[in-house]
Amino acid sequence: MTNKPQYQAVCSNCNCNLILEPEELKKGEFICEECKHVNKFNKSDLTEIFEDEAEEKSDAQKGNKKISRNQYIIGIIVLVLIAISYFAWTSDSISFVNKTGKAEKHFKSGSDLFTAQVNSQTPDMSKIQEALVEFTKALEFDPQNLEALNSKALILANTGKFAEAIVDLTKVISINANLPDSYFYRGLCRLQTGDLANSLTDFNKTLELSPDNMNAFFYRANTRYLMKDFQGTKEDMNKIIATEPTIPNSYALRGLCDIELGNKKSSCEDFKKAKELGFPQADSLLLQYCK
Repeated sequence: MTNKPQYQAVCSNCNCNLILEPEELKKGEFICEECKHVNKFNKSDLTEIFEDEAEEKSDAQKGNKKISRNQYIIGIIVLVLIAISYFAWTSDSISFVNKTGKAEKHFKSGSDLFTAQVNSQTPDMSKIQEALVEFTKALEFDPQNLEALNSKALILANTGKFAEAIVDLTKVISINANLPDSYFYRGLCRLQTGDLANSLTDFNKTLELSPDNMNAFFYRANTRYLMKDFQGTKEDMNKIIATEPTIPNSYALRGLCDIELGNKKSSCEDFKKAKELGFPQADSLLLQYCK
């Protein structure tokens, strides 16, 4: 059999070698089987080879195609595995987002109910209880929702459930230890339960985080007074009076401290100022201590 010459071309795009078909030789162009690039050529661009050699090269090309196909299949498998892993992660993410969304929905519902009652002249306790239920549901979906924990604690405290409120506020503080209001409200709850030492600690922490919190100064002063720290109480009242000089209770409490500290003249001046500002028990204090 005659060993006929054949012609080999090189793709200008991907540099792969191809044996040209007779039709391609006539047209003067070929389409690369690997990259699909259309190549135009002159016969001088081709390499002449003979049939036996061409068959060997053709077999090699087929082998290369098989390798390329295998690589393609492996690539698809890898992509599928990546997609499965991504889907598993995304499923968890979607679950988290859904839970967070439900928590926010219940929190908003509770917040709307609670705010409406706080702003009402005649609060409806049944609506406040509905708000409590909504905050509790929000926490079922997102146990670390600080807003829901704080709001639930406020309702519990306002309904006299101080011990339960303390539990929620303690959880808030364990999640974020830099929220002054959480220490303040826990201090109020502890004050109501007679836990004076821990109440004082909470008011101290409140003032550490929020040095200008006059409410914290006032309730710390009350706590100190109950603990018979009259000098400490007077110092807190001095701070309040210097900042807000029109609150009658401040003068009355400072006057009582001066009675305990033996400063009768100063105490009577404070009682008179308390009367001037409208303190209801001022006359009784003046009659008892300033005859």
